[in-house]
Amino acid sequence: MPLDEETSQAKSKALLAVYEGIAETAAELKENAGAGAQAEGLKNLAEAYAWISFPNQPH
Repeated sequence: MPLDEETSQAKSKALLAVYEGIAETAAELKENAGAGAQAEGLKNLAEAYAWISFPNQPH
């Protein structure tokens, strides 16, 4: 069943907000975290990106 226009726009806005949040958090990790925390944080952000971008794939 296709999404109506309002739902489609809301979904697009939500995805954009999540992507922006991931980018902002990655930048904060770069400035404020040690190497280990950066690696763990980026792994977690990558997983969040994968779940949001490709929800039908196994993760």
